[in-house]
Amino acid sequence: MRCRHDLPQTHFHTYNDPAIKKVFYGRLELQEATSLFFFEKRGKIKQLLHALKYKGREEVSGFLGNWLG
Repeated sequence: MRCRHDLPQTHFHTYNDPAIKKVFYGRLELQEATSLFFFEKRGKIKQLLHALKYKGREEVSGFLGNWLG
């Protein structure tokens, strides 16, 4: 978490990009959607999500949630 500037930000939340809604079109009924980061198969976001999901590192969710909020 010390390398925030290295994370691949989308900035979708700053200009309401419709690209995320298009991904879910016809699958889910959405009011709004956004993505804070681009996901790369060998990237740091994958490592963060893996730590949250499989290693119980709950502080990752707070870090990411506060950043987006």
